[in-house]
Amino acid sequence: MIAPQLAYYGIEDLPLLGINGWNSPDLLRLAGPFVENAIFVDGFFTYNPYPFVKEFVNQYFARYGEEPTILEAQGFDVANIFITVLSQADVRSRDDLRLALSQLSNYPGVTGATTFNMVGDADKILFVLQVQNGNIVQLNGPDESQEDRPVEEGDAAIPTE
Repeated sequence: MIAPQLAYYGIEDLPLLGINGWNSPDLLRLAGPFVENAIFVDGFFTYNPYPFVKEFVNQYFARYGEEPTILEAQGFDVANIFITVLSQADVRSRDDLRLALSQLSNYPGVTGATTFNMVGDADKILFVLQVQNGNIVQLNGPDESQEDRPVEEGDAAIPTE
């Protein structure tokens, strides 16, 4: 890690900007105080305050004995998006599916709100994270549009068996 090296050379009070790979307890274990106040982004934050994210994380942990990563969270959101879109009566073909996905706006998933464009690219807001007092915390708070998202019939769930 470069962060401890900076202190060795007397470079202090320099804001560090990182990548999503920093969203790990290993960062705190390996770099500790040298990354205090470092800022980075990620597409998923396990300790997000949304109740439905907490529920997903708790169910995943109960089932698999470990916290989900961004890959599991994205898979969960994809499954829920497809269940939602494919349950629409007017989606009967690939073209209908593509159109329905392109019209999806701010789908409230565990990785944040998802919108797709006509090309199929996802438009998402990343989680801005910072190391504060030896913990990774979220700087950009939840927006009220997702906070009390009810669980809809047809939402994917973590298998219990």
